[in-house]
Amino acid sequence: MNRIKVVLVEKEMSILELARKTGLSRITLGSYCNNITQPNLEKLAIIALALGVHMDELIIDPTRTKEG
Repeated sequence: MNRIKVVLVEKEMSILELARKTGLSRITLGSYCNNITQPNLEKLAIIALALGVHMDELIIDPTRTKEG
């Protein structure tokens, strides 16, 4: 699952609310959440700041563990 979408659910935040906080459109954020497109680093930083998380949390799935 997409990490932005997961964090939105965890924070109980809607795409509309995230759009207001970031200045990005709902359509753009929806395309990120649905893996249609990927944000560049600048937009990822803006999203992370609005969500109150580190960028790493939007890139790396903390539930996955290394094998072997």
